[in-house]
Amino acid sequence: MKLNHLIAGISLLATAVIASCGSSSSSTENCLVFGEVPYLYANYQVQRDKIDAEIMDSKIDYKKGSAQIDELKEKYRSKIEEAGKKLDGQTIEMTPVEDFKVVEPISISFKEFANNVNAVFAVGG
Repeated sequence: MKLNHLIAGISLLATAVIASCGSSSSSTENCLVFGEVPYLYANYQVQRDKIDAEIMDSKIDYKKGSAQIDELKEKYRSKIEEAGKKLDGQTIEMTPVEDFKVVEPISISFKEFANNVNAVFAVGG
């Protein structure tokens, strides 16, 4: 049961951080836990959406658009991986509450990509 509370707490924390950082204009200073990763992913998504819109509006053909998306994925995948690896071992400050006590520091480290550009982090502690 305590493990479920821990997982739920970390999931909520991650969701809040990603949601608050993802739409940042150009600054990553407020993305304390995941650094530049949410900002980079948001930029990737905006650029991909532009290419998708050009394909849908027949401004570019599907083959050319698909090639542009593949190039974009590779570009942002390397940027996100580099930014993620900078976070390895970074501790996350948690405020204990009645049902949730922190007994040792919680840290994150870049683990892998879930798919093309979605980073996965391991949580320790």
